[in-house]
Amino acid sequence: FRTPINIYDSRQITDIDTAAKVTGTGEGWTMASLVLRGEGKRSGEDSSFLVSRYTQEATDKIQLGATLIAVDREIGENAVFGIDSRVAFSPSTIWTTQILQMNGSNSIDGISEVTESVSAHAFETELEWGTQPWSFELEFKKITSEFLPDLAFISRRDIIGPSFEIGFSDSYSHDVIEGVFVMAQTEHYVDHDHHTVLRDYSIFGGLSFQNDWDINMSYRDDYHIPFHNTSQSIGATYNRQDRFKSWRMNYSNGIFQDNTFDQYEVTKPFKLSPRWTNDLTSLLRTEKRDEGDRDVWLWRNESEYTFNWEGRIKLTLEATSDRAYKRTLLFAYEEVKDWDFFVVLNDFRDDDARGEQIVRSFFLKLIYHW
Repeated sequence: FRTPINIYDSRQITDIDTAAKVTGTGEGWTMASLVLRGEGKRSGEDSSFLVSRYTQEATDKIQLGATLIAVDREIGENAVFGIDSRVAFSPSTIWTTQILQMNGSNSIDGISEVTESVSAHAFETELEWGTQPWSFELEFKKITSEFLPDLAFISRRDIIGPSFEIGFSDSYSHDVIEGVFVMAQTEHYVDHDHHTVLRDYSIFGGLSFQNDWDINMSYRDDYHIPFHNTSQSIGATYNRQDRFKSWRMNYSNGIFQDNTFDQYEVTKPFKLSPRWTNDLTSLLRTEKRDEGDRDVWLWRNESEYTFNWEGRIKLTLEATSDRAYKRTLLFAYEEVKDWDFFVVLNDFRDDDARGEQIVRSFFLKLIYHW
């Protein structure tokens, strides 16, 4: 279901009553369909969903695709249909295009049964090319103001404009430098009144040294109406060749939504035994606000143990300065003859505007291979 413009985001489905999915592949084609009854963030309760996609290899260099997503809700309906193509002129030159049309009806006030018709469209085309050590990406995108399918994740609408990316990456056998990489990006979008709504540019680069140290630096300047955000960062990694003996450190500062900040982050993977691995991340962010300074911190550890049989257990612990926590326990037992077995326990707490919220869940998955 993945396409250049993300019109299917499973997180938009908040509750499932019943569902079924079928997937298939053949010589030069693939298909997948999902039918579901439940609740969506923008669809409300007792909604029916259909998600379907088909792709066909027209030639060894051309792939064509079609996607249909339809939602039937208590108030109004929503449907989006799209076609897309992928043309490989060469292994290093690829052109992708997607055209989408959305039609339906929405509740005027979100509650009443009075609806209005909605018609909107979106378009994206992108060309990627380049040979080592250079790479290039040129994209043009247009999304109208009312284009918001019920299951889509569209970060910004009412935009039209280009984006461009250039990258350079190469390795050396120098006595000091092992490799270098640089990437620069820019994008500029206007709305239907030709007012600038987004203008970003950034540059990111780094050096790898023969003494196992890596240094990277970045600068960003983003205008997302109405905010003008800037940031710069510098980071270092030691011993990246041996992950569990490595250290990663990063410092950044800038302005985000009119508030200045300084941020420090340290990540340390380590082993307690050959079968017990961990990733510890610590982050501290100091923000200067009109109402006063505040410190925001996050601590997270991912711990995984692999048994001498085909099983593993993974525990993720996360805590923040806002008294939120996340605890997830995964147990996986795979390739037990023709079976795979997964169990997930999740415990989550967050203090939102409605007060403390605690969510606990249990997930079981069984797979049989034949």
